[in-house]
Amino acid sequence: MGWWQAQTFEKKTVLLFVLFFLIQAISPAMGRHNNYLAFDGGTHSVLNGQNPYPTKEEWKDVDSHHQKWFLYSPTFAIAFTPFSTYALGTHVGTYFWVMLNFFVFMAGVLRLFKLADREPAFLRGWWFFLFLLAMFNEMQSSLTNLQSNALITGLSLLGLTLYFEKRFVTAAVLLAIGTNFKLYPLAFFLLLFLDLNFLFIGAFLASLALLFLAPLGLVPPVAYWNMLREWFDVLANAPLPPYCHGLEPTLRLYGFFADRLHFTLFILANAGSLALVSLYLFWKERSKFIELVVPATLSFIVIFNDRSETQTFVVLAPVFGFMLLAALRHKAEGDEFGYRVGLACFLLGWIFVSGLYSDLTPKPLREFYRFWHIKTFGGLFLYLWAWFRITKFFRGRLGSRPVPTAG
Repeated sequence: MGWWQAQTFEKKTVLLFVLFFLIQAISPAMGRHNNYLAFDGGTHSVLNGQNPYPTKEEWKDVDSHHQKWFLYSPTFAIAFTPFSTYALGTHVGTYFWVMLNFFVFMAGVLRLFKLADREPAFLRGWWFFLFLLAMFNEMQSSLTNLQSNALITGLSLLGLTLYFEKRFVTAAVLLAIGTNFKLYPLAFFLLLFLDLNFLFIGAFLASLALLFLAPLGLVPPVAYWNMLREWFDVLANAPLPPYCHGLEPTLRLYGFFADRLHFTLFILANAGSLALVSLYLFWKERSKFIELVVPATLSFIVIFNDRSETQTFVVLAPVFGFMLLAALRHKAEGDEFGYRVGLACFLLGWIFVSGLYSDLTPKPLREFYRFWHIKTFGGLFLYLWAWFRITKFFRGRLGSRPVPTAG
Protein backbone atom coordinates (compact mmCIF):
# COMPACT_ATOMS: atom_id res chain seq x y z
CA MET A 1 0.00 0.00 0.00
CA GLY A 2 2.95 2.31 0.53
CA TRP A 3 3.76 2.07 -3.18
CA TRP A 4 0.15 2.95 -4.08
CA GLN A 5 0.05 5.90 -1.69
CA ALA A 6 3.30 7.25 -3.16
CA GLN A 7 1.73 7.55 -6.62
CA THR A 8 0.26 10.84 -7.83
CA PHE A 9 -3.47 11.19 -8.39
CA GLU A 10 -2.91 11.16 -12.17
CA LYS A 11 -0.90 7.92 -12.05
CA LYS A 12 -3.51 6.27 -9.85
CA THR A 13 -6.22 7.35 -12.28
CA VAL A 14 -4.35 5.89 -15.27
CA LEU A 15 -3.61 2.65 -13.44
CA LEU A 16 -7.27 2.19 -12.48
CA PHE A 17 -8.34 3.05 -16.01
CA VAL A 18 -5.93 0.45 -17.43
CA LEU A 19 -7.02 -2.13 -14.85
CA PHE A 20 -10.67 -1.62 -15.75
CA PHE A 21 -10.03 -2.24 -19.46
CA LEU A 22 -7.77 -5.22 -18.69
CA ILE A 23 -10.72 -6.79 -16.89
CA GLN A 24 -13.37 -5.55 -19.30
CA ALA A 25 -11.54 -7.03 -22.31
CA ILE A 26 -12.33 -10.49 -20.95
CA SER A 27 -15.95 -10.03 -22.03
CA PRO A 28 -15.40 -9.76 -25.82
CA ALA A 29 -12.66 -12.40 -25.58
CA MET A 30 -15.14 -14.91 -24.16
CA GLY A 31 -18.19 -13.79 -26.14
CA ARG A 32 -18.76 -12.43 -29.65
CA HIS A 33 -15.73 -12.27 -31.91
CA ASN A 34 -17.40 -10.37 -34.82
CA ASN A 35 -14.60 -8.21 -36.28
CA TYR A 36 -11.91 -10.55 -34.98
CA LEU A 37 -13.38 -13.32 -37.13
CA ALA A 38 -13.22 -11.05 -40.19
CA PHE A 39 -9.56 -10.18 -39.50
CA ASP A 40 -8.70 -13.82 -38.78
CA GLY A 41 -10.46 -15.04 -41.93
CA GLY A 42 -8.61 -12.44 -43.99
CA THR A 43 -5.29 -13.52 -42.48
CA HIS A 44 -5.92 -17.18 -43.35
CA SER A 45 -6.93 -16.30 -46.90
CA VAL A 46 -3.93 -14.04 -47.56
CA LEU A 47 -1.40 -16.51 -46.13
CA ASN A 48 -2.95 -19.23 -48.30
CA GLY A 49 -2.78 -17.05 -51.41
CA GLN A 50 -6.57 -16.79 -51.70
CA ASN A 51 -8.78 -13.73 -52.29
CA PRO A 52 -9.85 -12.46 -48.83
CA TYR A 53 -12.35 -9.87 -50.09
CA PRO A 54 -16.13 -10.18 -50.55
CA THR A 55 -17.42 -10.80 -54.05
CA LYS A 56 -20.06 -8.68 -55.74
CA GLU A 57 -22.59 -11.45 -55.04
CA GLU A 58 -21.80 -11.23 -51.32
CA TRP A 59 -22.25 -7.45 -51.44
CA LYS A 60 -25.96 -8.02 -52.10
CA ASP A 61 -26.27 -9.40 -48.56
CA VAL A 62 -24.69 -6.35 -46.91
CA ASP A 63 -27.37 -6.02 -44.21
CA SER A 64 -26.59 -9.30 -42.47
CA HIS A 65 -23.00 -10.20 -43.37
CA HIS A 66 -20.97 -6.99 -43.63
CA GLN A 67 -19.26 -7.58 -40.26
CA LYS A 68 -17.76 -10.82 -41.58
CA TRP A 69 -16.06 -9.08 -44.47
CA PHE A 70 -12.33 -8.42 -44.59
CA LEU A 71 -11.86 -4.91 -46.06
CA TYR A 72 -8.26 -4.13 -45.11
CA SER A 73 -4.98 -4.35 -47.00
CA PRO A 74 -3.13 -7.68 -47.35
CA THR A 75 -0.39 -6.14 -45.18
CA PHE A 76 -2.91 -5.73 -42.36
CA ALA A 77 -3.69 -9.44 -42.63
CA ILE A 78 0.01 -10.28 -42.30
CA ALA A 79 0.37 -7.93 -39.31
CA PHE A 80 -2.66 -9.57 -37.65
CA THR A 81 -1.03 -13.03 -37.77
CA PRO A 82 0.27 -12.94 -34.14
CA PHE A 83 -3.31 -12.43 -32.92
CA SER A 84 -4.91 -14.96 -35.28
CA THR A 85 -5.93 -18.55 -34.70
CA TYR A 86 -2.58 -19.48 -36.26
CA ALA A 87 -0.85 -18.12 -33.16
CA LEU A 88 -2.89 -17.30 -30.06
CA GLY A 89 -6.28 -18.80 -30.84
CA THR A 90 -9.67 -17.11 -30.84
CA HIS A 91 -10.08 -16.23 -27.16
CA VAL A 92 -6.52 -15.25 -26.30
CA GLY A 93 -6.04 -13.58 -29.69
CA THR A 94 -9.20 -11.52 -29.18
CA TYR A 95 -8.04 -10.42 -25.71
CA PHE A 96 -4.60 -9.26 -26.82
CA TRP A 97 -6.05 -7.58 -29.92
CA VAL A 98 -8.26 -5.47 -27.62
CA MET A 99 -5.26 -4.68 -25.42
CA LEU A 100 -3.11 -3.65 -28.39
CA ASN A 101 -5.81 -1.22 -29.52
CA PHE A 102 -6.22 0.12 -25.98
CA PHE A 103 -2.54 0.72 -25.23
CA VAL A 104 -1.68 2.26 -28.61
CA PHE A 105 -4.70 4.58 -28.38
CA MET A 106 -3.87 5.65 -24.82
CA ALA A 107 -0.19 6.13 -25.69
CA GLY A 108 -1.15 8.39 -28.60
CA VAL A 109 -3.62 10.44 -26.58
CA LEU A 110 -1.38 10.92 -23.53
CA ARG A 111 1.70 11.76 -25.63
CA LEU A 112 -0.32 14.26 -27.64
CA PHE A 113 -1.63 16.08 -24.57
CA LYS A 114 1.76 16.00 -22.90
CA LEU A 115 2.93 18.00 -25.91
CA ALA A 116 -0.11 20.30 -25.77
CA ASP A 117 0.09 20.82 -21.99
CA ARG A 118 1.56 24.30 -21.73
CA GLU A 119 -0.42 25.29 -18.62
CA PRO A 120 0.13 23.84 -15.11
CA ALA A 121 -3.61 23.36 -14.54
CA PHE A 122 -4.37 21.55 -17.79
CA LEU A 123 -5.71 18.03 -17.26
CA ARG A 124 -4.46 17.76 -13.72
CA GLY A 125 -6.27 16.20 -10.78
CA TRP A 126 -10.00 15.77 -11.27
CA TRP A 127 -9.86 17.42 -14.69
CA PHE A 128 -7.70 14.53 -15.86
CA PHE A 129 -10.18 12.06 -14.39
CA LEU A 130 -13.04 13.87 -16.17
CA PHE A 131 -11.19 13.67 -19.49
CA LEU A 132 -10.68 9.91 -19.23
CA LEU A 133 -14.30 9.49 -18.17
CA ALA A 134 -15.47 11.49 -21.20
CA MET A 135 -13.51 9.20 -23.53
CA PHE A 136 -14.70 6.01 -21.85
CA ASN A 137 -17.90 5.31 -23.80
CA GLU A 138 -16.30 5.75 -27.23
CA MET A 139 -13.33 3.60 -26.22
CA GLN A 140 -15.54 0.90 -24.76
CA SER A 141 -17.76 0.82 -27.84
CA SER A 142 -14.87 0.48 -30.29
CA LEU A 143 -12.80 -1.95 -28.23
CA THR A 144 -15.60 -4.36 -27.35
CA ASN A 145 -16.60 -4.47 -31.02
CA LEU A 146 -12.98 -5.45 -31.78
CA GLN A 147 -12.55 -2.76 -34.42
CA SER A 148 -9.19 -1.26 -35.41
CA ASN A 149 -10.19 2.42 -35.12
CA ALA A 150 -8.57 2.89 -31.70
CA LEU A 151 -5.31 1.37 -32.94
CA ILE A 152 -5.20 3.54 -36.07
CA THR A 153 -6.14 6.70 -34.14
CA GLY A 154 -3.37 5.97 -31.65
CA LEU A 155 -0.83 5.45 -34.46
CA SER A 156 -1.93 8.75 -36.04
CA LEU A 157 -1.60 10.72 -32.79
CA LEU A 158 1.77 9.13 -31.97
CA GLY A 159 3.04 9.95 -35.45
CA LEU A 160 1.80 13.52 -35.15
CA THR A 161 3.39 13.98 -31.72
CA LEU A 162 6.73 12.53 -32.82
CA TYR A 163 6.77 14.85 -35.82
CA PHE A 164 6.62 17.91 -33.55
CA GLU A 165 9.28 16.31 -31.35
CA LYS A 166 11.48 16.29 -34.51
CA ARG A 167 11.57 12.48 -34.73
CA PHE A 168 10.58 12.66 -38.36
CA VAL A 169 11.43 9.16 -39.58
CA THR A 170 9.63 7.38 -36.74
CA ALA A 171 6.65 9.69 -37.20
CA ALA A 172 6.57 8.86 -40.91
CA VAL A 173 6.73 5.10 -40.27
CA LEU A 174 3.84 5.18 -37.79
CA LEU A 175 1.65 7.27 -40.10
CA ALA A 176 2.52 4.96 -43.00
CA ILE A 177 1.49 1.90 -40.97
CA GLY A 178 -1.82 3.53 -40.06
CA THR A 179 -2.43 4.61 -43.66
CA ASN A 180 -1.77 1.11 -44.95
CA PHE A 181 -4.33 -0.30 -42.50
CA LYS A 182 -6.97 2.40 -43.07
CA LEU A 183 -6.80 5.55 -45.17
CA TYR A 184 -7.71 8.29 -42.71
CA PRO A 185 -4.20 8.82 -41.22
CA LEU A 186 -3.42 10.10 -44.71
CA ALA A 187 -5.22 13.32 -43.71
CA PHE A 188 -2.51 14.04 -41.12
CA PHE A 189 0.29 13.22 -43.57
CA LEU A 190 -1.15 15.60 -46.17
CA LEU A 191 -1.34 18.42 -43.61
CA LEU A 192 2.20 17.76 -42.35
CA PHE A 193 3.35 17.58 -46.00
CA LEU A 194 2.73 21.33 -46.16
CA ASP A 195 5.66 21.84 -43.79
CA LEU A 196 7.85 20.60 -46.67
CA ASN A 197 10.08 18.45 -44.47
CA PHE A 198 11.59 16.24 -47.17
CA LEU A 199 13.09 13.75 -44.71
CA PHE A 200 9.60 13.10 -43.32
CA ILE A 201 7.96 13.00 -46.77
CA GLY A 202 10.57 10.62 -48.18
CA ALA A 203 10.42 8.34 -45.12
CA PHE A 204 6.62 8.18 -45.32
CA LEU A 205 6.53 7.33 -49.03
CA ALA A 206 9.32 4.76 -48.67
CA SER A 207 7.63 3.15 -45.66
CA LEU A 208 4.27 3.04 -47.43
CA ALA A 209 5.86 1.38 -50.47
CA LEU A 210 7.69 -1.20 -48.34
CA LEU A 211 4.50 -2.01 -46.43
CA PHE A 212 2.63 -2.59 -49.70
CA LEU A 213 5.43 -4.89 -50.91
CA ALA A 214 5.90 -6.75 -47.60
CA PRO A 215 3.37 -9.57 -48.30
CA LEU A 216 5.36 -10.61 -51.39
CA GLY A 217 7.66 -12.50 -49.03
CA LEU A 218 4.76 -14.80 -48.12
CA VAL A 219 2.32 -14.61 -51.05
CA PRO A 220 3.02 -15.51 -54.71
CA PRO A 221 3.28 -12.33 -56.82
CA VAL A 222 0.38 -13.11 -59.17
CA ALA A 223 -1.96 -13.93 -56.28
CA TYR A 224 -0.84 -10.77 -54.44
CA TRP A 225 -1.48 -8.43 -57.37
CA ASN A 226 -4.95 -9.98 -57.72
CA MET A 227 -5.57 -9.29 -54.02
CA LEU A 228 -4.54 -5.66 -54.42
CA ARG A 229 -6.85 -5.27 -57.41
CA GLU A 230 -9.74 -6.76 -55.43
CA TRP A 231 -8.96 -4.53 -52.45
CA PHE A 232 -8.98 -1.35 -54.55
CA ASP A 233 -12.27 -2.51 -56.11
CA VAL A 234 -13.77 -2.99 -52.64
CA LEU A 235 -12.60 0.47 -51.51
CA ALA A 236 -14.15 2.08 -54.56
CA ASN A 237 -17.38 0.12 -54.97
CA ALA A 238 -18.41 -1.80 -51.84
CA PRO A 239 -21.93 -0.86 -50.67
CA LEU A 240 -22.36 1.00 -47.42
CA PRO A 241 -23.16 -1.14 -44.37
CA PRO A 242 -26.25 -0.20 -42.35
CA TYR A 243 -26.13 2.50 -39.67
CA CYS A 244 -23.42 4.61 -41.27
CA HIS A 245 -23.24 7.93 -39.43
CA GLY A 246 -21.29 10.24 -41.69
CA LEU A 247 -22.75 13.56 -42.77
CA GLU A 248 -23.74 12.37 -46.26
CA PRO A 249 -25.73 9.30 -45.08
CA THR A 250 -27.36 11.49 -42.43
CA LEU A 251 -28.49 14.06 -45.01
CA ARG A 252 -29.98 11.26 -47.08
CA LEU A 253 -31.73 9.83 -44.02
CA TYR A 254 -33.45 13.18 -43.44
CA GLY A 255 -34.52 13.43 -47.07
CA PHE A 256 -31.88 15.91 -48.27
CA PHE A 257 -30.49 14.66 -51.56
CA ALA A 258 -26.72 15.02 -51.50
CA ASP A 259 -25.51 15.16 -55.09
CA ARG A 260 -22.22 13.25 -55.14
CA LEU A 261 -20.31 15.80 -57.20
CA HIS A 262 -21.42 18.80 -55.14
CA PHE A 263 -20.86 16.98 -51.86
CA THR A 264 -17.36 15.99 -52.99
CA LEU A 265 -16.63 19.63 -53.81
CA PHE A 266 -17.93 20.57 -50.35
CA ILE A 267 -15.54 18.03 -48.76
CA LEU A 268 -12.64 19.37 -50.82
CA ALA A 269 -13.49 22.94 -49.77
CA ASN A 270 -13.34 21.91 -46.10
CA ALA A 271 -10.10 19.99 -46.65
CA GLY A 272 -8.62 22.96 -48.52
CA SER A 273 -9.55 25.28 -45.66
CA LEU A 274 -7.76 23.03 -43.16
CA ALA A 275 -4.75 22.97 -45.49
CA LEU A 276 -4.63 26.79 -45.65
CA VAL A 277 -4.85 27.04 -41.86
CA SER A 278 -2.04 24.48 -41.51
CA LEU A 279 0.11 26.28 -44.05
CA TYR A 280 -0.26 29.57 -42.19
CA LEU A 281 0.53 27.99 -38.81
CA PHE A 282 3.64 26.26 -40.15
CA TRP A 283 4.74 29.59 -41.56
CA LYS A 284 3.87 31.86 -38.64
CA GLU A 285 2.96 29.98 -35.43
CA ARG A 286 3.51 26.23 -35.59
CA SER A 287 3.08 25.85 -31.81
CA LYS A 288 -0.68 26.31 -32.36
CA PHE A 289 -0.98 23.45 -34.88
CA ILE A 290 -1.81 20.74 -32.31
CA GLU A 291 -4.35 22.82 -30.43
CA LEU A 292 -6.18 24.22 -33.47
CA VAL A 293 -5.78 21.81 -36.39
CA VAL A 294 -5.88 18.39 -34.68
CA PRO A 295 -9.43 18.61 -33.22
CA ALA A 296 -10.75 19.96 -36.54
CA THR A 297 -9.02 17.16 -38.47
CA LEU A 298 -10.28 14.41 -36.15
CA SER A 299 -13.82 15.76 -36.51
CA PHE A 300 -13.39 16.09 -40.29
CA ILE A 301 -12.34 12.42 -40.56
CA VAL A 302 -15.50 11.22 -38.82
CA ILE A 303 -18.24 13.43 -40.26
CA PHE A 304 -17.01 13.39 -43.87
CA ASN A 305 -16.46 9.62 -43.87
CA ASP A 306 -19.57 8.02 -45.36
CA ARG A 307 -18.64 4.73 -43.65
CA SER A 308 -18.49 6.08 -40.10
CA GLU A 309 -20.32 3.76 -37.73
CA THR A 310 -21.01 4.44 -34.06
CA GLN A 311 -17.73 2.71 -33.14
CA THR A 312 -15.77 4.99 -35.50
CA PHE A 313 -16.43 7.90 -33.15
CA VAL A 314 -13.55 6.79 -30.93
CA VAL A 315 -11.58 8.99 -33.35
CA LEU A 316 -13.43 11.96 -31.82
CA ALA A 317 -12.73 11.04 -28.18
CA PRO A 318 -9.49 13.12 -27.91
CA VAL A 319 -11.44 16.23 -28.96
CA PHE A 320 -13.03 16.27 -25.50
CA GLY A 321 -9.54 16.93 -24.11
CA PHE A 322 -9.10 19.90 -26.42
CA MET A 323 -12.45 21.28 -25.24
CA LEU A 324 -11.36 21.02 -21.61
CA LEU A 325 -8.02 22.59 -22.50
CA ALA A 326 -9.78 25.58 -24.10
CA ALA A 327 -12.10 26.03 -21.10
CA LEU A 328 -9.24 25.92 -18.60
CA ARG A 329 -7.25 28.42 -20.67
CA HIS A 330 -10.15 30.86 -20.27
CA LYS A 331 -10.14 30.26 -16.52
CA ALA A 332 -6.38 30.84 -16.30
CA GLU A 333 -6.85 34.14 -18.17
CA GLY A 334 -9.56 35.26 -15.73
CA ASP A 335 -12.31 34.94 -18.36
CA GLU A 336 -15.04 33.39 -16.23
CA PHE A 337 -17.69 33.68 -18.95
CA GLY A 338 -15.48 31.97 -21.53
CA TYR A 339 -14.69 29.27 -18.97
CA ARG A 340 -18.38 28.54 -18.33
CA VAL A 341 -19.22 28.58 -22.04
CA GLY A 342 -16.30 26.23 -22.71
CA LEU A 343 -17.51 23.76 -20.10
CA ALA A 344 -21.04 24.00 -21.50
CA CYS A 345 -19.72 23.19 -25.00
CA PHE A 346 -17.77 20.24 -23.59
CA LEU A 347 -20.85 18.90 -21.81
CA LEU A 348 -23.16 19.42 -24.80
CA GLY A 349 -20.71 17.76 -27.19
CA TRP A 350 -20.25 14.81 -24.86
CA ILE A 351 -24.01 14.33 -24.40
CA PHE A 352 -24.71 14.14 -28.13
CA VAL A 353 -21.62 12.12 -29.08
CA SER A 354 -21.47 9.75 -26.10
CA GLY A 355 -23.97 10.36 -23.32
CA LEU A 356 -27.07 9.47 -25.32
CA TYR A 357 -25.42 6.21 -26.40
CA SER A 358 -24.20 5.06 -23.00
CA ASP A 359 -25.56 2.03 -21.17
CA LEU A 360 -27.22 4.45 -18.75
CA THR A 361 -29.65 5.39 -21.54
CA PRO A 362 -32.59 2.98 -21.95
CA LYS A 363 -32.13 0.73 -24.98
CA PRO A 364 -35.26 1.96 -26.88
CA LEU A 365 -33.92 5.53 -26.65
CA ARG A 366 -30.44 4.42 -27.75
CA GLU A 367 -31.97 2.75 -30.79
CA PHE A 368 -33.97 5.91 -31.53
CA TYR A 369 -30.84 8.09 -31.34
CA ARG A 370 -28.92 5.58 -33.46
CA PHE A 371 -31.60 5.42 -36.14
CA TRP A 372 -31.80 9.21 -36.45
CA HIS A 373 -27.99 9.62 -36.39
CA ILE A 374 -27.99 11.96 -33.39
CA LYS A 375 -24.34 11.04 -32.89
CA THR A 376 -23.53 12.68 -36.23
CA PHE A 377 -24.96 15.97 -35.00
CA GLY A 378 -22.64 15.71 -32.00
CA GLY A 379 -19.67 15.18 -34.32
CA LEU A 380 -20.79 18.16 -36.42
CA PHE A 381 -21.01 20.26 -33.25
CA LEU A 382 -17.41 19.34 -32.36
CA TYR A 383 -16.29 20.20 -35.89
CA LEU A 384 -17.98 23.61 -35.73
CA TRP A 385 -16.49 24.18 -32.26
CA ALA A 386 -13.01 23.47 -33.66
CA TRP A 387 -13.59 25.92 -36.52
CA PHE A 388 -14.86 28.54 -34.07
CA ARG A 389 -11.55 28.24 -32.22
CA ILE A 390 -9.62 28.60 -35.49
CA THR A 391 -11.71 31.62 -36.52
CA LYS A 392 -11.23 33.23 -33.12
CA PHE A 393 -7.47 32.73 -33.41
CA PHE A 394 -7.32 34.44 -36.80
CA ARG A 395 -9.58 37.29 -35.68
CA GLY A 396 -7.20 37.89 -32.80
CA ARG A 397 -4.22 37.94 -35.14
CA LEU A 398 -5.89 40.28 -37.60
CA GLY A 399 -7.16 42.52 -34.81
CA SER A 400 -3.66 42.82 -33.34
CA ARG A 401 -2.16 44.27 -36.50
CA PRO A 402 -1.25 47.95 -36.30
CA VAL A 403 -3.60 50.24 -38.19
CA PRO A 404 -1.70 52.11 -40.93
CA THR A 405 -1.75 55.89 -40.61
CA ALA A 406 -1.91 58.46 -43.39
CA GLY A 407 1.35 59.92 -44.55
